[in-house]
Amino acid sequence: MDEVIDLICGKEDLDFKELERSTRYEGFDKNHQVVKWFWEVLHALDYDQKKKFLLFSTGSDRSPLRGLKDLRFILSRQAPDDLRIPSTHTCFNHFLLPEYSSKEILRSKLL
Repeated sequence: MDEVIDLICGKEDLDFKELERSTRYEGFDKNHQVVKWFWEVLHALDYDQKKKFLLFSTGSDRSPLRGLKDLRFILSRQAPDDLRIPSTHTCFNHFLLPEYSSKEILRSKLL
């Protein structure tokens, strides 16, 4: 029965290392400083904050049946702008991240 619930609702296991490994980038690459800050901030979040991030960026606070590696998450670069907040296209799991000037600004805007 648990497998059926996981299939319909998704899994509650949130392995953000899997998500990081499977993320595709547009305008950034995985070695860009803002991308490094982004993953440092996400990995430091507690479980409830990670669920809220997923809900904001994908429309669901659960992972696909086989885990976050199957999410097909896209992280896109927006113009440098410390005042802008991130935005998303939830239907496409597409997260639009402004190019912030510091990790602290990124963290505050993400939260």
